[in-house]
Amino acid sequence: MARKAKAKPTREEIETHAAQQASELAALSELLHSRWKLMWVNFLAGLARGVGFFLGASLVGALVLGMLATVFDTTAHRLGFPDMTLKDLVRATVVKFEELRQDVKESEEDLKEKAGVVEPPPEGDH
Repeated sequence: MARKAKAKPTREEIETHAAQQASELAALSELLHSRWKLMWVNFLAGLARGVGFFLGASLVGALVLGMLATVFDTTAHRLGFPDMTLKDLVRATVVKFEELRQDVKESEEDLKEKAGVVEPPPEGDH
């Protein structure tokens, strides 16, 4: 196949392109001469990049966690644990940590009682 030759631009297209470039150059010149306008444009660009990064990282993280949960559930089922899922294991772990936190709190209170330490009453709104 032969390449098609590009058609030469018409005089009108050249003039339109030149006017567009001149307009862009004038806008760039104005932006460079106004320090606050330049900072504002860069601030908005940085804000957009930050939001985009946050949304992208959240999406990728959710997809990775979803795939890991699926792989874990499939592996557990193949190993002979059909009732075990990652969701159930995480829920059980949270319950155990909450029980542990409560035990530590009770132990601290018992130790304070044995040591005779009296805590001042919490200050309320007057």
